[in-house]
Amino acid sequence: MIDLRIQAQGFPLTHAISAWTESSIEAALEPFTAEIVAVDAYLKDMHGPRGSQDKTALLRVLMKSLPPVIVDLSGDDLYLAINRSARRVAKAVDRALSRQEKLLRQRPHNPEINVYPIQAA
Repeated sequence: MIDLRIQAQGFPLTHAISAWTESSIEAALEPFTAEIVAVDAYLKDMHGPRGSQDKTALLRVLMKSLPPVIVDLSGDDLYLAINRSARRVAKAVDRALSRQEKLLRQRPHNPEINVYPIQAA
C-alpha cells in the first residue's frame, strides 16, 4: 500500500476521481513499493468549465534513497491525464532506480574507501 495524498484545485475531489487516481497510481507503481515513501498527486483544472487542454495531473514520488521523481501532464480529460501521468512516473522511477543500481555496481567494493568523505568543520 502506497502512502498517497491527493489534492484537487479548481474542482471538487469526488470519490470517483479519488478512486481512479489511487488505482492508477498503485497499479503503475506496484513493482516499486519497497522503494517508495509517499506519492503526492496534484490535480488541477486551470480554466474551470470553459474546457480546453487544461486538466493537469502532477505526480511527485518520494523515494527512500533518491530525489523526488516528478511528472506533470495536461490534457482535456482528467482521467486520461491521471492514467498517463501514472504510467510515465512509473517509467521515470524505474529509470532512476536502474541508474542508482548501475552506479552502486560500479562503485569500488573496498569498505575502507569512503565514497562520501566527511569534511571537517
